[in-house]
Amino acid sequence: MPVAQQDPDRIGIAPDRTGGPEEAATRARILVVDDDQSARGAIETLLRADGYVTSTAANGEAALAEARRALPDVVLTDRRMPAMDGAELCRRLHEIDP
Repeated sequence: MPVAQQDPDRIGIAPDRTGGPEEAATRARILVVDDDQSARGAIETLLRADGYVTSTAANGEAALAEARRALPDVVLTDRRMPAMDGAELCRRLHEIDP
């Protein structure tokens, strides 16, 4: 359900998942980028528990390498990271795949 149509009382509650293998095949592939290992791991655990295929990166350069290896559908990135912040990472990811 798009965010604009979500019931405000249900925000933060995982939707019921009753789909079969076809639904799993259409799930978004998500790249989680965060220099904080515990935050990165927690987000990955939550996404995988909901059936998403995930990969992670500890910094912008590692995220770019991962995106070149297997292009993600969605990137969740920390905004503040050393060397390359989240905004710069997004600009560089758009160079790989507009």
